[in-house]
Amino acid sequence: MKGQIPFAAVLLAAFAAGCQNEYYARQLITPDAGGAAIGEMVTGSGDQLVRRGRISYHRRIARAEGVEIDVWGILPKNTPTVPAQKTLVLLHGWGEWKASYLTVAEKLAAKGYNVVLIDLRGHGRSGGKYVTYGVKESRDVLAVMDALAGEHKVSEEIYVFGLTLGAATAIQYAAIDPRVRGVMAIAPYKDAHTICRRAMAFRAPLMSEEEFDKVLSLAGKIGQFEPSDASAVRAARNLKAPILLVHGLLDFAVPLEHSQAIYEAASEPKKLLVVTPGPEQVALAMIWESWLADRLDELATRGVETQPAEKPAP
Repeated sequence: MKGQIPFAAVLLAAFAAGCQNEYYARQLITPDAGGAAIGEMVTGSGDQLVRRGRISYHRRIARAEGVEIDVWGILPKNTPTVPAQKTLVLLHGWGEWKASYLTVAEKLAAKGYNVVLIDLRGHGRSGGKYVTYGVKESRDVLAVMDALAGEHKVSEEIYVFGLTLGAATAIQYAAIDPRVRGVMAIAPYKDAHTICRRAMAFRAPLMSEEEFDKVLSLAGKIGQFEPSDASAVRAARNLKAPILLVHGLLDFAVPLEHSQAIYEAASEPKKLLVVTPGPEQVALAMIWESWLADRLDELATRGVETQPAEKPAP
């Protein structure tokens, strides 16, 4: 009839919308993490690093769904065959890989710690295609630490560090492993919904909340996880270990309110360190690796002294 939309056109529009939703859903869970192969040309592979003495061992830990997690470990330089009493786990950020923190790991090993570097799934040399914002990643870390404990490569006193994705994973992991005695998280995601909504606002600024919910739900189906389970805030409520949160005042990728929400949810002892733009940020960038190694050393030796969260300037 005149004025009616043909049924075929309706089907075509629905198909196009579905394809578009799938495209966005895959964007939300697929990391741009292809730099490991190029990075190995500079750093060297795990086996090469073992031969050169930069790391103590290289492992691939199998997971139930067939994904293998690639792991490097460094034992203390003063006792290279005996695990130290404390272990530090370093988790990289979105799009990075474990070699990004190799120099930090070496500094920590020189201070007498066991250090474990892990490629999160979908990154570096680990298997898997999709990110789950800490849901599966936190259990991967737990499986890695259990396996290394079985080999007597790590101690029962664990401290964990992470940046962005690694930070959200670190908090969720710490909430399920009683061996964890301290967490340092830089710019963590408070939950998958909030960080994905922000990401989609840049990719599809006119997308409605209803359509976004469909996209996020589809991302969960593709990645085989429940997006609502990816919550560092919920994990922080169950955290028994001290937590040190570090966040930039003007972080546009992960706004400060993510760390503030996690800080409010966590029990004491806890601390939120806000890095302000200007000389402070420039100085930190210049001494980043030494600064990070020193903060982790302080966390493992002195813990966290609770203080009120720093209030950002208007």
